[in-house]
Amino acid sequence: MSEADSGSQALDVLYGMGAADIVLMDWRLYETSCLEFIAQLRKQTAHYTTVILLAAVEPGMPALHRALLAGVDDYLIKPFTSRQIDEKLAKGRVTWQ
Repeated sequence: MSEADSGSQALDVLYGMGAADIVLMDWRLYETSCLEFIAQLRKQTAHYTTVILLAAVEPGMPALHRALLAGVDDYLIKPFTSRQIDEKLAKGRVTWQ
């Protein structure tokens, strides 16, 4: 498990480690936008299949829609539990209705 304090640091960590299974990220990032982070991560072949879970405090449907289109697999509304993470991972990719 690795942690980062900013979007750019997270990208550096992820690029250095190769393929990651799961990325749990916050909607609000330092130094880069959430959507920019997702786009940069998805450009890397090693991260095509990385599951990205977005944590947010009710960001609103337009924002969630943009994040899902950018490559987020699912989202969690804060506060959340480890059980909710497990449920999201078991469910698979969310589809936009």
